[in-house]
Amino acid sequence: MSYLVSSPIKTNWHMTPTEFISKLLERWPKAQARARTFASPFSHDWKIHMPAGVLEGKFNQNYSGISIEGELEDCAAFALWFRSVVPGAQPLLFYDDCFSVDVPLTAETTVADLVAAFQ
Repeated sequence: MSYLVSSPIKTNWHMTPTEFISKLLERWPKAQARARTFASPFSHDWKIHMPAGVLEGKFNQNYSGISIEGELEDCAAFALWFRSVVPGAQPLLFYDDCFSVDVPLTAETTVADLVAAFQ
């Protein structure tokens, strides 16, 4: 299933693709990351081996958000990592691609909280 993380409101905060990829590779040095070469709001794709399998993702340079695909627990853990590299004052939501469930990501949010919201 696909999940997304982005701001629920229009904001001036922005993370550059270079900054995101740098933080990603700092945390997951074996991640396979590549720049996209065709017109798209997504600047980079990546793959990471996580506990439940491979997590694939894309960085949206227009909204400084991410799209991730994989097992829910892995996606939730990745979303919380992303929360940790974004300024705390910047609101973020974790939601599915149908926007049927959305959960605010805060410093107190846990993987269990995110998993429970989707069950």
